[in-house]
Amino acid sequence: AFVKPFRTDRAHGRHRQRQLTCALSTSSKEETEKVDKSEKPNNTDNGDDVDDVSASPFATSYHAPVMWKECRDALFSSQRGRERMESGDVDDDQGYLIFVDGTLGGGGHSESILQQMKAGDVLFGCDVDPTALSTASKRLEKYVGGKDESLPLFVPVQSNFCDLASVLPSIQHPITQQPIIPEGTGVDGILLDLGVSSHQIDTPERGFAFMKDGPLDMRMSAGEGGDEFSPPAASARGGMGFT
Repeated sequence: AFVKPFRTDRAHGRHRQRQLTCALSTSSKEETEKVDKSEKPNNTDNGDDVDDVSASPFATSYHAPVMWKECRDALFSSQRGRERMESGDVDDDQGYLIFVDGTLGGGGHSESILQQMKAGDVLFGCDVDPTALSTASKRLEKYVGGKDESLPLFVPVQSNFCDLASVLPSIQHPITQQPIIPEGTGVDGILLDLGVSSHQIDTPERGFAFMKDGPLDMRMSAGEGGDEFSPPAASARGGMGFT
C-alpha cells in the first residue's frame, strides 16, 4: 500500500471547518452561509485561484504557505527588526533590512514578508527549482528590479540554500551595482521551509509521487532552466540492483 503525502493545508482546512460547524450549530442557515463566505481567503494579485480548504490569504493554486504570520514575525524579531518596529527606522550604517527566503516555493511566505518591509529593504528569494523560481518571480514582479523605489526589493536567486553563504555576497543591487550585502556584514534573518512542496508531488513529470504515472526523475532542479547535467533517479536503478 502507498502512503499519500501529508497536506498540512488540507488538514488545517478540515480542522477549521469542524471548528466552524461547532461554533455555528445554533445559528440560522443564513448566518452560517454568511460566516462560511467570510472565511474564504481572497485571491492574490496574480489571479490564481485559492484552494477552498486553505485559510491563508497568501495561498494560490500552486502552494499554500503554512504559519506565514509566525514566520514573518520571527524574522522581524531580529535585533534590527525589533528596532525597526519600535522606532520606525534603523539607525546604523547599513540602513536597510535584508532577509532571505531560502526555500522560495510559490512565493507565499515572501509576499507576506515583502508587505511588511519598507522601501530600500531587500528580500532574497532562493530556490533550486526553476519552476518555483519562475512562478514566484512572476507573482512578485512589482518588487523585482528596483523599478519602484517606494517598494522593497525582491531578488530571485536560483540556488540550493546550502550554497547561499557563497552565492549571496556576490549579488549586486540592480540600481547601484554595489553588493547588496556589504563586506563584513550579513543578513537580518533567514527563513527555511524544508521539504518537498505539494506542487512537486502533484506534478507527474517531476516523479516525486506514486499517485500518478510519470518518469522516475525526482530532481529538485529539473525543468526549464534547471540542471541538465544532473542525472534523474531512473539512471541510478542499475547501480542499486534494479532493472
